[in-house]
Amino acid sequence: MKNVLFVAPEHNVGGIFSWAQVFREKFPQSEYRLYCVDNAPVREKKVSFFGRVVTGLAALFRIKREIKSILETTHIDIMHATTSGSMGVLRDWCIGRICKKRKIKSILHCHYGCIPQTINSHSLIGWGTLMSMKQYNQIWVLDRKSYQMLQKIDTLKNRVRLTPNGINLENQVMNIIPKQYTQVAFIGNLLPSKGVGELVAAMMSVNENISLHLVGGGDMDFISKIKTMAGSDWGKRIKYYGVLPNKDAIEFMNRMDVLVLPTYYKSEAFPISILEAMSLGKMVISTRRAAIPDMLTGADGSLCGILVEERNSKQLAEAIDWCHNHPVEADKICERALQKVRQAYDLNTVYAEYRKNYRDLLTV
Repeated sequence: MKNVLFVAPEHNVGGIFSWAQVFREKFPQSEYRLYCVDNAPVREKKVSFFGRVVTGLAALFRIKREIKSILETTHIDIMHATTSGSMGVLRDWCIGRICKKRKIKSILHCHYGCIPQTINSHSLIGWGTLMSMKQYNQIWVLDRKSYQMLQKIDTLKNRVRLTPNGINLENQVMNIIPKQYTQVAFIGNLLPSKGVGELVAAMMSVNENISLHLVGGGDMDFISKIKTMAGSDWGKRIKYYGVLPNKDAIEFMNRMDVLVLPTYYKSEAFPISILEAMSLGKMVISTRRAAIPDMLTGADGSLCGILVEERNSKQLAEAIDWCHNHPVEADKICERALQKVRQAYDLNTVYAEYRKNYRDLLTV
């Protein structure tokens, strides 16, 4: 039995928390035992830059203290540290240095999709990202663009691993049910950078039998803005439901035909809502941000969804209308998506890859 010190958020700070929560519950511990440290700072939802710095430093001192406490009492074989980048690079560097000094094998698991842009920016954060990565024996990334970029850096190319997230397929459908493609959903944070405004604008020109259903929280000023954009369609063809618990959101998605995520959110990484829609046999329309093209492309290069340009209402409308006008062809795309999620993103498959990376790390 090998011991893994797993450093990840233990309270709700977004998608990385949700992933970590599933990992702690579902990862098989017959070969590897997990010891956990919370690496998330405690802060209000809205906090100033200065507040982020202060809470981040406070969290750093706590994390170092907790890690050292565990290392004093327990033999740790692997340090598996998760990160969302940005201001967390100082924390990542410090954890990596602890591992180097104590000769502990280490993994930096990157849960963000703007690694090429960050490193190529030549900013302080970009420099810090490179410096922190160099402290670790393995670097796990979610998307092919990040993998290919890091492969070009001599000091990192032998450390990088492409490790997508996975999904529990207990809710998957067995077969694709023919759809009329009239029920379109957006599920996520209602933010301008998630493309919600462009999606509402697209609805103004699609077939009048198509309805849009918006699920998620958001700034009330922005929600008021899209309500004004929708005009008389608000509450009729365009409906807003607010935040739904995850179980209810999945049941809601099961009643839809299409999930649309026209995101251009800077820190977009690996939207789990896309995998959930694929596993339910739904069409996905999204952009080429981060890991999304990987998710919506089969091993043979065939499409498992529809990719559109960012900030492009016209392409969104055309994609939604195409599904409605070509339901048989759209169902075939959904079938490929269902096969892709079963083959590539089932938790058992993904966790088997994690365990292989662990074993490779310990045999070096």
